[in-house]
Amino acid sequence: MFARGCLLFGSFGTCLVLAGSVRAAPVDAGAEREAYVPEDSQLPPQTHVPSPRVAEEPGVPPETSSRGVTALVTGLATAGASLAYGGFLLTSGHSLPAKHDGLYVMSLGLTLAPLVAHGVAGEWARGALFSIAPAIGGIGMAMLLAKRPDAPIKGKQKSQRIYPVLITLSVVGSAVGIFDAALADERLPQVSVAAGDGFAGAELSGRF
Repeated sequence: MFARGCLLFGSFGTCLVLAGSVRAAPVDAGAEREAYVPEDSQLPPQTHVPSPRVAEEPGVPPETSSRGVTALVTGLATAGASLAYGGFLLTSGHSLPAKHDGLYVMSLGLTLAPLVAHGVAGEWARGALFSIAPAIGGIGMAMLLAKRPDAPIKGKQKSQRIYPVLITLSVVGSAVGIFDAALADERLPQVSVAAGDGFAGAELSGRF
């Protein structure tokens, strides 16, 4: 084919062109080009790690509870009403029985104040514990009046100096119990449950 092409055209340059065209390696037009792959797509896929789920235990009251406020108002109202009425009977009564009734009312109200204050917060047992001190003061007052009926008016006698101590015990004991009931929200237990892949746990917090 090469010699025949040279004779046909009669030119050496033409023969070179023909030879080059004949000897050129054929190109496969159907060959597929290698696709370009971006570098970012060659990175390993990221593993999705689920975040822990925190949930409150069903039935647990929220943190913004008002038990303490209700307990404080209830305790102060009970103690205040008994002190007001008992003090009125004690100061305005001209007879010893009237003064005794005033002291009994005061002692009873001061004893019940911590109990009902904790009771509205669902802490009856704790309220009974804090009612012991004012109850002792009230019982001591009753025993003193039974033995010395004139104790509230006989200032020079020893018995008259004892009953203010008993009143102080009732007032202070009742005040401490009411203040403790006002902190009921801080003692409210909080249960938090956390769960995720391969782990689970619960946490109990609060003051007791």
